Amino acid sequence: MSAASPSSTLQRFDVILDGFRRLRASSASSRLAQMAAVVEGFAEIPPATAFNALSVLRVGADEVVHSGVLAWLLDRRAGHGQGPLFLNVLAQTLDLPISVTPADRYLVRREFSGLEAIIDVCVCRPHDFVMYVEHKVWSPEGPHQVDREWRDLQRTGDANGVPAERRHAVFLTPEGRPPGSGDPAPWLCLSHARLADAFRAVLPDVPDAKVAAFVADWIETISEWGAPE
Repeated sequence: MSAASPSSTLQRFDVILDGFRRLRASSASSRLAQMAAVVEGFAEIPPATAFNALSVLRVGADEVVHSGVLAWLLDRRAGHGQGPLFLNVLAQTLDLPISVTPADRYLVRREFSGLEAIIDVCVCRPHDFVMYVEHKVWSPEGPHQVDREWRDLQRTGDANGVPAERRHAVFLTPEGRPPGSGDPAPWLCLSHARLADAFRAVLPDVPDAKVAAFVADWIETISEWGAPE
């Protein structure tokens, strides 16, 4: 089959482009639902083309969009249809004692508000575990940001009956650097390159070609931000 022309390939992105425009203008509470709808409209890209969906959409290093993609991947109820696959991969990458089955219920929240701060991604299974992910691309940290987020994590753990040793704080950056806005000791540092490698390894397990193509483009995008650890 011949490769698609640039103009026809760009036409394939009309639906997803409109979806991302709505996504970026929407409230945080609706972003994950809209992300799933956007991916449903993602057309399969011919293997011969060099196009990257996120590059065509000029998403760049928009932390809001990329945090939304990460939350969407971690959510078992999202439209990717892979259940807890990506959450389990993230836990394994960080050597965390978390293993979730497709039947296990847990919650994923974007821009989750606590008493002192707003965390980019919160994943919680009451009475089992809670994970906070603070996601930084190039933006600076706020004053005492991670200390405030750590205290909020403890409150979330208390409210959900999560044992202290199963409350995990993750600091995701291009370089995998430690946070500088507070005590780095409680935080697990993760680079985008390391996360990309871990997710790339399970792409062959994703049977839906549209989902696999979208995730592959996202992996390619975040891989460009920093060197491997």
